[in-house]
Amino acid sequence: MLLVAAYWRTNLTLRQLAPLFGVSKSAASRVIEHLGPRLALKPRKQFAKDAVLIVDGTLVPTRDRSIAEQSKNYRYATAHQVVIDADTPAWSWWSAGPYPATVMTSVVQYHQFQISDEDGPAGPDLPREHNGLVEVQDGIATVHTGIHTGDVDVTVTCHTQAPQPGGEVWEEIVEVSLHSVSGELMVRGLMDDLDEELPVLSFAGPGDYRLRVHARGRDTAIDLAPEEVTEWYLIQVWPAPAQDVAVLRQTATYGASVRAR
Repeated sequence: MLLVAAYWRTNLTLRQLAPLFGVSKSAASRVIEHLGPRLALKPRKQFAKDAVLIVDGTLVPTRDRSIAEQSKNYRYATAHQVVIDADTPAWSWWSAGPYPATVMTSVVQYHQFQISDEDGPAGPDLPREHNGLVEVQDGIATVHTGIHTGDVDVTVTCHTQAPQPGGEVWEEIVEVSLHSVSGELMVRGLMDDLDEELPVLSFAGPGDYRLRVHARGRDTAIDLAPEEVTEWYLIQVWPAPAQDVAVLRQTATYGASVRAR
């Protein structure tokens, strides 16, 4: 419980947090995924008039400047506040439950960011011409971006079974199966580590996983290096036996150009 509380309260990355508790990054991620929902309280819309309330809050780093302000520890952050009834049983005061999705900024270089397990190949080769979004080469999965260099927003959601695909806002959706040898299948930068790590995709340990990769905005700043985020990605992941690649949606012009190369 202390590891989960520290993760919620401090906003340390898994790479920073895991050594403090003497565990690996993948083990820390599994602890958070397993215990988080059990420690969270159900939201309450109102409290009794005579209730004694405990108020707490923390800054959550974000690059969405439309809802964020500059802060001391992060360039931009949003303040998240939690209100708890003091009469709540002591074990459940850990009420700042995990968010259903984790959103971080991934650094793009040369039109790509990667998904890989450093201890072994993640999957068989898949040419970029197949779907124009996800490529697998030498065991490393590559997500192709419209921008050449810069930041994109990547959201990761972990599921125990296949969820519904994202809505109509997503222009490209591709499903691929990847394997994790070590239990540390992760989103990574091509040449640099991410400023803040996304959750380990192989949250249930070593094995096979299904990834549904969504993309939008790839037509906005093709081949450029914009200062603002112009592309968004959603990666839904769940444990599943290896299956063929599935293309669920293809509407972006940039994706068509990649497939035609």
